[in-house]
Amino acid sequence: MPAAFPTLGARQSGPDASFGIVAVELDVTATQLKTWKLELDAGGSAAPAVAQIAKATELALRRRDTQRFKEEAEVLRKASAYFAEPAAKP
Repeated sequence: MPAAFPTLGARQSGPDASFGIVAVELDVTATQLKTWKLELDAGGSAAPAVAQIAKATELALRRRDTQRFKEEAEVLRKASAYFAEPAAKP
């Protein structure tokens, strides 16, 4: 699947698409996308770009998962505190 990213980026980076738009769609920074484009334009191999995209994508997924886990842990902490309180007696 990482091999699809360079072609996906090439298709989306038409004359009316900015680096920012394409970067958001690929879940990377615009600066990183510009760097990859400059490397490819300079005659660099696509293999390092694909590897970088795969690493960046994996890192973004892990960061997103970590954020979700932190939010879930916070909900569980609040729920356990709520249920640990003794019930109010009338």
